[in-house]
Amino acid sequence: MSTSRSPRRAAVLCAVVFALVAPTLSGCIVQPQDVQHALDKLQQKSATRSDTYTGNTTFADLRIGNCVDDLAALDYSTILGLDVVDCAQPHDSEVYALPELTGTTYPSDADLTQQADDACYAAFAAYAGVNYEESALDYDYYTPTKQGWLQDHDRVVTCVVFHPDNQTTGSVKGSAEIAGISAS
Repeated sequence: MSTSRSPRRAAVLCAVVFALVAPTLSGCIVQPQDVQHALDKLQQKSATRSDTYTGNTTFADLRIGNCVDDLAALDYSTILGLDVVDCAQPHDSEVYALPELTGTTYPSDADLTQQADDACYAAFAAYAGVNYEESALDYDYYTPTKQGWLQDHDRVVTCVVFHPDNQTTGSVKGSAEIAGISAS
């Protein structure tokens, strides 16, 4: 696990999701960054695996402030939603922004990743209460699949914030957790 922080991430491990989705549901492409055990799971996964993770809440129904257990979803090739849990119990991540991308043409993987990263980075400080570079927290995101973009007009990026080393109990909204210093 990397402990260095960078506002723009150069390396992106992209698990391409081929969603076989109902017209009202859109899947998302997973962009794991700093969660080592999630990376390990993705590297062990077969490239031909085609199983689907539905979660208890679709991406269309996720809201800012939802706490989610999303690491289990990374074992699947198609993700239609995430498991929303009570923020008072230990959880993996918290939804902190739902920016909408523009355009009619599905962007290249690199452009989609850059747009999602830029949007989530821009929203980070307002939610976490401290700039990303100073924060003890990290972020990640889920982006629309090509099928979701073209068929369902899905342009929403789901930005999630998390502690890179462990689960969180309670919301991190406004916590202003500085790297090396606990805000509690």
